[in-house]
Amino acid sequence: ETIRKKIAFNYKDILDEMQITLARETLSTCIGDVASIQEKIMPRHGNHKQRMHKFLQFILEKDHNVMQFEKMLQQNGLEELLNKTGSSQRNCTETKDIGNMFISSF
Repeated sequence: ETIRKKIAFNYKDILDEMQITLARETLSTCIGDVASIQEKIMPRHGNHKQRMHKFLQFILEKDHNVMQFEKMLQQNGLEELLNKTGSSQRNCTETKDIGNMFISSF
């Protein structure tokens, strides 16, 4: 739950920094409808932020995937994305219903 809150708090920064190669790396260890989300994050399916938004929403659905995402960030030296204290907080609604998070910029 704490990782979900960190993702929500830093959502905009994560969207800005997230790369397709890191998303694919994370998805290789995820559970759920991985094939579908792999297709949805391909460049032909919208702009970068839209695609990474879909990816993060998929990650937030299952605890296992959240943990895999955190692990990928740590392995790639990006754990600071979960610990930033920027203005991202105001871009999210309350974090208590993180599974249905709405990002106001979309």
